[in-house]
Amino acid sequence: MSKGDNLTANFRVFGEPLPASKMPAFRRNRLEPIPEEDEVTMYVGGVSGNEGCDDSSAGAAAWYSEDSEQNTAARVPGNHRTKHSGEMAAVLLAVRNTLIFAPLDIVSSSRATVEALTTKLNDREASRYLRTPDSNLAKATAATLRERGATTKIKLSEHEHRTAATQRLAEVGMKGQDEEPLKLGAASKFALEGTQLSTLTQSDAYSGIRASKHTPSRMKTITRLDMTRHAVQGASGRLPKDETIWKALFHLDIPRNIQDFLWKTTHQLQKIGHFWANIPTLEQRANCHKCGDTKDMDHILFECSNASCALVWALAAKLWEGIKSTWPAPRHTSDILAATLPGAHTRPGLTRLYMILATESAHLIWKLRNKRRIRGLTSDDGQYTAKEITSRWLSAMNVRLKMDVAMTYARWGPRRIPKEKVLQTWQDVLLNGPKLPEDCITTKCEVLVGVQRPECGRGRPHPVDPG
Repeated sequence: MSKGDNLTANFRVFGEPLPASKMPAFRRNRLEPIPEEDEVTMYVGGVSGNEGCDDSSAGAAAWYSEDSEQNTAARVPGNHRTKHSGEMAAVLLAVRNTLIFAPLDIVSSSRATVEALTTKLNDREASRYLRTPDSNLAKATAATLRERGATTKIKLSEHEHRTAATQRLAEVGMKGQDEEPLKLGAASKFALEGTQLSTLTQSDAYSGIRASKHTPSRMKTITRLDMTRHAVQGASGRLPKDETIWKALFHLDIPRNIQDFLWKTTHQLQKIGHFWANIPTLEQRANCHKCGDTKDMDHILFECSNASCALVWALAAKLWEGIKSTWPAPRHTSDILAATLPGAHTRPGLTRLYMILATESAHLIWKLRNKRRIRGLTSDDGQYTAKEITSRWLSAMNVRLKMDVAMTYARWGPRRIPKEKVLQTWQDVLLNGPKLPEDCITTKCEVLVGVQRPECGRGRPHPVDPG
């Protein structure tokens, strides 16, 4: 129960069951005979490495002065190790290393950390840190700050030299793998549990209900995520976490229809292959009519002997020749999913171009397969011609190019794509050279280097919708 007049603030939901405390949460008061402590200024900082990966690490540092014994560094605990969690852990470290009755000035280079512990603290506590990945660390820091018996100020840093020294100390803490990480151990009397009912929104209520339910993971999903994770490791040496993979699948550079395709592919929700194996009288649908093999996503995208599968990837490889780089040919479905994450390409724009090529090509193969099945075309007579496939693929890529150019206009506001980013992506594969016209929507602006659109009668391009 709080001491204030607002009784509604005491009703909270979605909290962890904790034993009732018989002692009120009062800050410690200074006894008169004890002399006042000198004011202490601590610079805090955090660093991280391999954020979003299983082998991620983060360090925190509280820096007082050069060669001071009060300078302290530590590794950040928990599974969510980021630069922000390092900054938050550094604040906790600074508070613990300062006498409880000494006035403390905490100086941070992170505006997000300062706001999280000042202007946004009440809102975060009212919502039970629902949208805060490092919630345990944030709660421990806020509770420890409240326990202090002296004035505590938090402000932004204005001294680059001291900030740099703090960052170097934090790197020492991050690399200290043999040392114990920072322990939280917050004072439970000062830690608020649950979501404040009077400020609960429908969105927070839904998130709280979802968080309280522990839905078991599907084995097919776990398998696909693991295959994607190791595909990324083979390309870049990184092992992304599950949440990093899911977030990458919904990247803003991926159209929503392809996002939906990738999401279903990760869960293996398409009604293909083994889905039909245990359905009486429909077992024959599990196998490819042309090849006789199990018709899973790997077979559809890469292994089937129909014309669309091989030709689409040949067109993608032909386009990549303009990059003057080795084409990282995808071999499995996990390679398509891995293309949405940062790869081993060091040149700006290559990772984005590869993501567009891989996802658009895979989605086109899937659409062509579905149209054949919907029309009931299973024989060689129902296959698309090479001219049709090439035209559809070129149309799909040119639509993406024009969409990128359209998104460079200022009217899109924060969703606007910088023109430099679009040029870095497409400059080596433009049909008219490495420049974007001022108005690419009305001017002839197409891909590709080395790939020409097939012609249909009288020299006109083959008019095929990208599907």
